[in-house]
Amino acid sequence: MSGNDLEALMLEADQLAEKQEFDRAEELYLEAANKGEIIAFIKVGDLHTKRGYLRVAKKYYERAYQVNPYDPKIINELKKRGFTDFDLDSLIKTKKMSRSKNNKYNQLNNKKLMRKNCFSSDIEACAHTLWLVTRLLAVIMIIPSFILLFTSIEQKVEIFIYAILGAVTTVIGGWVAKTLIIGFGVIVRNNENQINEREQNEK
Repeated sequence: MSGNDLEALMLEADQLAEKQEFDRAEELYLEAANKGEIIAFIKVGDLHTKRGYLRVAKKYYERAYQVNPYDPKIINELKKRGFTDFDLDSLIKTKKMSRSKNNKYNQLNNKKLMRKNCFSSDIEACAHTLWLVTRLLAVIMIIPSFILLFTSIEQKVEIFIYAILGAVTTVIGGWVAKTLIIGFGVIVRNNENQINEREQNEK
């Protein structure tokens, strides 16, 4: 929107305010404010002051200053409405503190989400560890029996066969256990994601 259009919008809003058509005037002021005319926030504050809604009016005055705290025109208009330099400095400090609190909150929230997601990760890590251990056990079972093949023990072949069967059984059992545990981990992760999404939506 061009400068002329904004001026026309503000002029129309001023005329409506003079006619005490406050609701329509507020709509036009806010439209102008959203398009960059920050002084319009002060005009909205004036409307609420006339209505006796002083707290609401103050919020709009403060909003105008917080959007552009270095605009001499904004500062001058606010001082006309009773704001002191101390009041304006306090608004800047409050805004900075609010940002700092939001940053800290976001950091804490991220840490909580990480902790919540750790359980499913731990389950999957346990599954992979179990799978590794079962394969190592299978190797440990086979190697000694394989060495026995080169000795003079009479039942060395039977021992080797039993060792092979035991190793295969161990590997199969480990694979089945790993698959079941990972499946459980997937279910837990899905539940964690649903809880996280629900908490984010509630906020």
